[in-house]
Amino acid sequence: MKLKYFVFTLKVIVPLVHVLRLVDGGRKAAMGYINEAMEKAKKTIMKSFNNNESKYKDIFIIIDNRWTCQLHRPLHAAGYFLNPKFYYSNPKMKYDLEVKNGLYACIKRLVPTKDVQQKF
Repeated sequence: MKLKYFVFTLKVIVPLVHVLRLVDGGRKAAMGYINEAMEKAKKTIMKSFNNNESKYKDIFIIIDNRWTCQLHRPLHAAGYFLNPKFYYSNPKMKYDLEVKNGLYACIKRLVPTKDVQQKF
């Protein structure tokens, strides 16, 4: 029985540790990579449970709550959108409203006049 919980914990923790290492590693600027890293971590968790949502649903609620209150900021979305590695490899990014809204929020904050905002 204890082995079952240990395996469950590993399936969840290992992908999240990869995200933490990216954020806290200091080897490269993490700003433009955090969104992609979280998406990969969640996909890895899903795969490890054979896409059985009942097994990871509660974990995703915890992850999403932490993501929303601590890491999900417009600056991260803008960094993700402006990162050429992801922009050119993911043609759907142009249509991701959450990412685009983050970019627009950054532009509005940095550029005070609407005329100049429109040019960006």
